[in-house]
Amino acid sequence: MMVGDNYTSQCLRCVCFNALQVLASEIASEGYWHFVSLFKRKSRCLSPRQMAKTGQGDLLGIIFLYPCPYCRGDVMTVNKVELIIDELYDAKVGYKADSVYYKLYQEFDEKFKTIFAYFHSEFNHLFSFMNDKNKLNKHFNADPSRQLLKVIKEFNDFYNILIGSEKQIDIDERYLATIKRCEDFLDMSGGSAIPDDFNLIEIIRYEPIFAIAAQEIRVTEERYNLIISGNDEAWDTDSSFLDVGRFLEYTEKDIEAEFSKLNREIINEIIKYPCIFAYEDGCKKDGYVGYITDMIVRQGMIKITIKKVEIITAQNLQNLKFELDIHDWELSRTHWAIKKVNLYNELQSMGINLNSVNQIPKLVDINKHIFDVAVTFAGESRNLVEQVVRELEKLKNKDSIFYDNNFISQLARPSLDVLLQDIYRNRSKLIVVFLCEKYQDKEWCGLEFRAIRDLIKSREDKIMYIKLDDGHVDGVLKIDGYIDGNKFSPQEIANFINERIILSSSQ
Repeated sequence: MMVGDNYTSQCLRCVCFNALQVLASEIASEGYWHFVSLFKRKSRCLSPRQMAKTGQGDLLGIIFLYPCPYCRGDVMTVNKVELIIDELYDAKVGYKADSVYYKLYQEFDEKFKTIFAYFHSEFNHLFSFMNDKNKLNKHFNADPSRQLLKVIKEFNDFYNILIGSEKQIDIDERYLATIKRCEDFLDMSGGSAIPDDFNLIEIIRYEPIFAIAAQEIRVTEERYNLIISGNDEAWDTDSSFLDVGRFLEYTEKDIEAEFSKLNREIINEIIKYPCIFAYEDGCKKDGYVGYITDMIVRQGMIKITIKKVEIITAQNLQNLKFELDIHDWELSRTHWAIKKVNLYNELQSMGINLNSVNQIPKLVDINKHIFDVAVTFAGESRNLVEQVVRELEKLKNKDSIFYDNNFISQLARPSLDVLLQDIYRNRSKLIVVFLCEKYQDKEWCGLEFRAIRDLIKSREDKIMYIKLDDGHVDGVLKIDGYIDGNKFSPQEIANFINERIILSSSQ
């Protein structure tokens, strides 16, 4: 192949389509090159691998190729992450998923939005069919088996090559666990036998299952809560109140839009951020650095439970107003702002030890923790119970709900029977019993129900029955009230439970 370096003063390489694949194969590195088709007046950027796959119909006429200065700072640098993203995007750009999947990922660039929508749509479609077959005959057909294996391989290749890069992705742990389990029994020919212990898959349609891991980490590091109170006793205890109308004052517009709707998911994100709990200037009191352990929004007020770690003096706060993005008159008004500042970095110069702030405990100690609600159920009901619990977590702090799968490590211990009876009998404000035919036969259910019968005998109003079938359970009478779990959705059942929690907390 001839390269006409003096063809023009811009050193263009002039080739016809027949020489294009030769050029692609002879380019030593996987840089990005620019092509212009004079006849079709098209211009876009391609890697050599993409050039080799380009159809002749797209490249009619004379084509000029030259290293593209607009796509990469160094066009001759190999970037496997970009290559696999581009390759997968090119393969899926024509894929037609329901519009809801594209809307879930609209905050991402076009490539990630397309890729995430494809995987989310395909997994949901195939998992839904697997649920149907699981209930019908435990046989997952041959074509869907092959398709699911294909999608899983595509996802694994994509997921694994991004690990450790700035574009590393996270996937919902429930979907990741399901994918790994499916790999164990899926067969390329003749269909696949669904294992007897394979539970129905929870299908997540209206929430994202993918995120960019690096983005989440950066967000957490680069934001903090600034909460200022004119009450000179506001931070003397471990809880305080704020008018919801003062939330997000002195906060940039994009953050204000992101956190304007205070649902449980938003609250769980906010309480990840470190905090400064300060007083208005007129109080002449020092504040604290710490974090929020719980947050409740009700009746136009926000109640926060806090953990104070270190004192930050009023003078130090004044000295760091610029660094902490505190406005001139901001320390004279009661409000709550979320700032785009790395609090850890800015406070290091003041000698404040932030290790304990940066290591906010992720787990509660179930040996002594008081739960708002505990659930008890037979294993056959786990799929429904899990859906109800996940809906309830959108309304309540996850740590306020005793659900065994949320505390797996702490339940692996001797004398578990003693611990469980203590949780159900003494340290749960409400106990939700999911009744079914199998409940009566389960050893652990029987153990938990002993504590429940003791509560019934004591006439304590902290039991709630969800009935899933007509099975008999000793101790449950025909005159007892219950919610029919077959008539209501998991979201509705979660709302019913939350109503009882609110009532029990007000008593």
